[in-house]
Order: sequence, then structure tokens, then C-alpha cells
Amino acid sequence: MSSPIGDLPLKLDRLTKALAELGYQFDVKSKAEPVDWLLEVRLTRAIAYAKSKARKLARDPNTLAVFEHPALVWVKEEAVSLPRRYFPHPQAPGLRTIAPNTHAVIAAVEKRTGVAFAAALRDWFTNVGAVDLRGTHPFLNPGGRLDALEIWP
Repeated sequence: MSSPIGDLPLKLDRLTKALAELGYQFDVKSKAEPVDWLLEVRLTRAIAYAKSKARKLARDPNTLAVFEHPALVWVKEEAVSLPRRYFPHPQAPGLRTIAPNTHAVIAAVEKRTGVAFAAALRDWFTNVGAVDLRGTHPFLNPGGRLDALEIWP
């Protein structure tokens, strides 16, 4: 029997990519993230250099285009995990996160409450984990005033 959640994680990834391509700015900066200062210095200097050498990149607000410059080839070669603020870059974490101990947490809640999780809810937390579509867009969500889908376990 297939999961009722099915390919929802893939659909959410496609949705977030499509929204990002429309200029939607996700609020992924709101989550605490450890800072790798060495990586920050390398990225800052390489991006500044790439922008200074390519006029088109200096005018382009899309950071993704910068990573195509030869000065940033090392990011792909070293398989660097970029900070979340670079999403939707393929090497930046997306908006979907699954806690490694999800099964244990669900089992503990079921034991404590004496009630089993519905199969769809269990699948949501074990296959999708979380989704956070909070953010801003000049037309879709000006100033981030509208409530957006946000589900965390």
C-alpha cells in the first residue's frame, strides 16, 4: 500500500522552486543557523570578486547567477553546504526538514497519550517533516502580512 502523502515532498520542492523563481523571498533566515566564519569569508570575497569582474552579475540581484562564475567553482567541487539564505541554490538546504528522531518522538507521544497517530499524520511527519512558506513578495505577499503555510512538528 502506498503512502497517502506519496510524492508530496517532491511537490513541495517544486512549489518552493517555482515561487523562488517568481521572486518570492522565503523567511528561512528566521531559523537559527550555526555560522561557519571561514566559509562566510570565502563566499563573501569570491562573490564580491565575481561581481566586480562581470558587469551583468553586478546588476543582477539573483545570487544564483553569481555561482556560475569561475571564481565560485570551488563551491560545487567541494560540495559545500551553503547557508539557508542561498536557497534555492541546489547546495543550500531547502524548506523541508525531517528530524532524525521523528519515529521515536511519535512513539513517545502515542505512549504518553494512549492514542495512535493517524497514518496520514504519521506519514506527514516522517516523509515531509516540516514546511515553511512564510516570506514576502511584492504582489503575492507584500511585506509578509499574509499568513502562509507553516507546519513544524
